[in-house]
Amino acid sequence: MDSNSLLPKKGREPSLRALRGKTIIVEDSNNFTCAPQIPKEKRKVLYINAIGIEKYATNLEQKYMSGEYYAMASWEHAIRQNGFLVDEVTFEEVLEIPETLLHEYHRIVLGCAYKDWKTKCSLHNDEEYLIKLSQKLRPIKAKVGSFYWWDHEEDEVPGYLGDDFFTPKQVLTPFDWQKSNTFLGFFPHFHITQNSTNDATEDTLPLKKERIGLVLSKDGDFFDEQALRVIDSLVQHNFTIHTTCKLHNCSMFLKRKGVVNHKKLTPTMYVKLMEESAFMLGIGNPIISPSPIIAMAKGVPFLNPKRFEDMYQHPPLVKVGEPYVYNIEDFDNIADIIDKAEKAVENPIKLFVPSDFDKANVIERTCRMLQRETFI
Repeated sequence: MDSNSLLPKKGREPSLRALRGKTIIVEDSNNFTCAPQIPKEKRKVLYINAIGIEKYATNLEQKYMSGEYYAMASWEHAIRQNGFLVDEVTFEEVLEIPETLLHEYHRIVLGCAYKDWKTKCSLHNDEEYLIKLSQKLRPIKAKVGSFYWWDHEEDEVPGYLGDDFFTPKQVLTPFDWQKSNTFLGFFPHFHITQNSTNDATEDTLPLKKERIGLVLSKDGDFFDEQALRVIDSLVQHNFTIHTTCKLHNCSMFLKRKGVVNHKKLTPTMYVKLMEESAFMLGIGNPIISPSPIIAMAKGVPFLNPKRFEDMYQHPPLVKVGEPYVYNIEDFDNIADIIDKAEKAVENPIKLFVPSDFDKANVIERTCRMLQRETFI
């Protein structure tokens, strides 16, 4: 990119890149085949309180390591693959952007990675801030979409910018929860950088792995007595169990026989640990994490328990079925869990990605989202 393009044009507000003093590199793969009617100067998307794949992979701060940010990072890549630039700003920065610049964006995406559908869309749920943000965005509210991770009622919309701000189509979801929302999905990040010659083919035989299980959870509070009983039982059946417990109290793994706790891992290291595992074990929380999808894409099946409020840990994967997903109806049935762990070892799977989380499908859905001038 010519550095001169970052300078303010005569008679216009400077671009956000010029104001922030940062150069955005446009990939050669960017193209105008998606929404070709949109002129080059309008092919921009603003990310508020969200990050792209590059920052997700390199920023090791805990607040950037959650599943919500993982999904939004894949959307950022999909947006760029459709020929649009993405600017990322924090909640603090967005109020300082001149209104003329905001009007130049084709889409604005709010990274509201919170469960509370009614109120939360800022780090501290600051009502005064939300009022200011609503006032700032209201003139262009039809261009604004809001990320939402959790299940919700049909046609329900977030209320944090006012009850009349959003419509169902402005709700952007990584899972196909409601037909009235804009469903985008997400994809395993390593599909971007891995060498295609190293990908498995239809003729590639899956490799049988050692008796290693990886527990899905980084939070010590999720390892209740029932979960620990399952882990100990797997160890007694000659499985080695790996965990990445790093939050709250993880002391139960300091001297636990047959359990290796890696604590904090980079995304790359975590995927490498997945690859070496014969299965990923869910213990009930965290709900609908991206990790089981990433694991299957690396040839690792997921043991999907039904636990709290009679809900599976990953409801969207229930329909996938064996040998990729082993649904566990009763987490107290240790014999069933051991049997399914044994099946996972004896029946290794090929690399598998459900269609909702296929990269090409995510890019295509994102293009459909970008085709129109507004969400409504």
